[in-house]
Amino acid sequence: MSGGPDTLTGARVRRLTDVSRALTYATSLDEVLALAVDCATDLLEAERGVVLLHGDDGLLHIHAHRGVPDEAVSRFQEPLDETIVARMEGVFGPRARQGFLGVPLVVGGRIRGVVAVLRGTDSAVADEEEWLLSALADQLAVALENARRGETAERLEAELKRVADVRANTERAIQIAGHDLRTPLNSIQGYLELVNSGVFGPLSDRQTEVLGRVQAIAKHLQAVLDDIMSMVLPSAQEASVREVSAAKIVGQAISLVSPAAQRKRIEIRTRLEEGLRVSCYPDRLRQVLIHLLDNAVKYSPPGTEVLVRSSAVQDERGTRCEITVTDQGPGIPIESAEKAFQPGERLDSPGADPGGTGLGLSIARTLIQFMGGTITLAEGASGGATFVIRLPAADEAAEARTRGP
Repeated sequence: MSGGPDTLTGARVRRLTDVSRALTYATSLDEVLALAVDCATDLLEAERGVVLLHGDDGLLHIHAHRGVPDEAVSRFQEPLDETIVARMEGVFGPRARQGFLGVPLVVGGRIRGVVAVLRGTDSAVADEEEWLLSALADQLAVALENARRGETAERLEAELKRVADVRANTERAIQIAGHDLRTPLNSIQGYLELVNSGVFGPLSDRQTEVLGRVQAIAKHLQAVLDDIMSMVLPSAQEASVREVSAAKIVGQAISLVSPAAQRKRIEIRTRLEEGLRVSCYPDRLRQVLIHLLDNAVKYSPPGTEVLVRSSAVQDERGTRCEITVTDQGPGIPIESAEKAFQPGERLDSPGADPGGTGLGLSIARTLIQFMGGTITLAEGASGGATFVIRLPAADEAAEARTRGP
C-alpha cells in the first residue's frame, strides 16, 4: 500500500494513539472488544462495525458490534473463506459488497477473527483507510492476548482460592472429627486400664484375656486415628521450619524406640556427622525417624543391630542432610520399593507381626515431602532395608566440606 502513517490526518493519529493507550489499560475481554469496534467505526466514519472471532465450532461469531441489529448478531455463524463478504449482507445490509472493509485479526501468529466495518461511501477503499484498520487490528490483537492472560490468571487465582478454602474447611472438619473421636476413645482406654488394674474387683484368666484383646483393639483404633490425622493434616503442624541439630533429633527418636530394641536384644548404633544441622519441622522429622526405627526393630532378628547415619551430601538441589536407617532384617526388594510407600501396604515378613495400619511409610513420605525433602529405599549392605531421608542442610561448614577444596 502507498498510504501509511505519513498520510494520516493529525486527528486520526491522535485518535489511534488514544485507543492504543485505552486498549492497554482495558481490564476485560468485553471491554477490549467494545472499545475496538467503537474505534473502528469512529476512525473510518463507518455506519456499522463488528469484531468477529472464531468459536469452538470453527465458525466466526460476532463478539462486539456497533450499529448492527441484535437479531443479525445472534444469527451470524459463518466460516472464514472467500464468501465472507457476501455473507455479511445479513449483518451490514445490501450495501455490504460495496462498503465492506475488513482485515484479519492475527493473535499469536494465527488468524483468530476479523475486524470489519461498513464504510459510509461506495468509493474505492483508500490505502489510508485500510492501514488504519490494520493498525487497529494489530493493537487489538495485543490487547486480546493480554486480556485473555489476565482472565486466565484471575480464573487460576480464583480456583486456587477455592481449593485453599476447601482444604481449610476439610482440615477444620477433620480436626473436629478427630477430637470427637479421640475424646471417647481415650475414655474407653482409661476405663479398660482401670478394670485391668483390679480397681473394680479381681478378674478371671478368661476375663483378663478378653480384656487384653479389647485393649489391643482400642490401641489399634488410636493408631489408625493418629495416622489419618498425620496424613491429611501435614499443614496443621509447626508454623515454621527450624534449623536443628540432626544428631539431637536422631538421639530423641532412638531414646523412644530403645525399650522395644532392648527387649529384642537389638543394638541401635549411630554414625552421625558432628555439627550437621537440618532445616525441618523437628516434631515431624522425629515422628518419621521413630517410625523407621520402630519398623527396623520390628523386622530385625533378635541379637542384630540397627545403624543410623547422618552426613552432608550434595545433589541437584544443593547441600542436603542425609539420614539413613539400616536394619539386618529380610529387606525389601528394590522392585517393590515404590509399593512400600503406598497407603495400606504392609511390610510383611515371616515371623514378624507388622500390626499398625499400613499407612506409616506413606505418612513418612508425605511429611518429608512437606518439608521439602525426599525419602527413598535403598538396598542395605547387610541384606536388610535402608531408608534414606534427604532434607535441606543448614550447616555452612558441611556445605563447604561437600564442595571440597
